[in-house]
Amino acid sequence: GVAEKAAAFAEYIGYDSTQVQKMYLAGALHDIGKMAIDNDILEKPDKLTDEEFSKMKNHAGYTYLILSNINDLEDIRDWAAFHHEKLNGKGYPFGKTAAELNEPERIMACIDIYQALTESRPYKQGFSHEKTCDILDDMADKCFIDAGIAQKIRVCFQNTTI
Repeated sequence: GVAEKAAAFAEYIGYDSTQVQKMYLAGALHDIGKMAIDNDILEKPDKLTDEEFSKMKNHAGYTYLILSNINDLEDIRDWAAFHHEKLNGKGYPFGKTAAELNEPERIMACIDIYQALTESRPYKQGFSHEKTCDILDDMADKCFIDAGIAQKIRVCFQNTTI
């Protein structure tokens, strides 16, 4: 879902076909680091404990490490691995700030949140597009994510079933 939405959004905002394909690839690979996380945590049907969540957060760093081993994939690696960074510097794995995050990295963070909120999981029902966008707006107000991207997501996905 993240890959499809990242590509659709990139196309919506006018990225060329190469950039759209790269956004798709980054979306497809963004959670590859979860291969290093214990299945008991990944498949837990309940809320994670603080310790489990701390271990789960390592997946973004593992994504960075795994994709660092592939030549000429630096931009896709960063777009994929930085999907939990926040503009206020309180994200992970590196605590990057707004000045350190480019547009594709900001897009991936927003798309990942949108996907996580709209899809149903074993422990929760997915939110509607409108409720999800309200949450994105609130996160933008708190300087977690890019407000301009959140607003464009509201329009881009308002009538889609991606």
